[in-house]
Amino acid sequence: MLRAAQTVLLVVLVGIVGKTVAVIVNGEVSSASALSALLERDLRAAQAILLLVIVALVAYYRVPIGKNLRGIIVGYGVFICASVVSLTLRAYLGKSFQSWWQYLQPAAYDLTLLIWCASLWSYEANPKPKARLELEFDYEAFAAQVSRALARARTYLSRTARS
Repeated sequence: MLRAAQTVLLVVLVGIVGKTVAVIVNGEVSSASALSALLERDLRAAQAILLLVIVALVAYYRVPIGKNLRGIIVGYGVFICASVVSLTLRAYLGKSFQSWWQYLQPAAYDLTLLIWCASLWSYEANPKPKARLELEFDYEAFAAQVSRALARARTYLSRTARS
């Protein structure tokens, strides 16, 4: 599972870098600062999608999270969303958005720090799961299914080798 996640992340990174190289080759960007804003926006969008995947997995498998972890996720989510929105506006509006840009980015960072301070001010342990996690059931079912498939494949191969 870890190998698959690493592969997906590598493919996403190569895709973003490939898109950036295509933008450079096609001459669609007039300056290095505009190019860096596009690259940062794409990387932040990938972070937002990956954060949503993590949150969806936590919700699907009903992993209990406490106040501290929830605050980290919410604060980082606010920062990522604000970054993506402001970088997109900067890319489309150009110089007219620059005066707003210099205030929005630090404000988003300050808001993130406030959320983190409020949620991390005192330690609160994550709640213990009441029942067995759904992840364990899914893994056991998957492992049993793989074992059956391997047994069928061994049987098929031994029959083929005998004939």
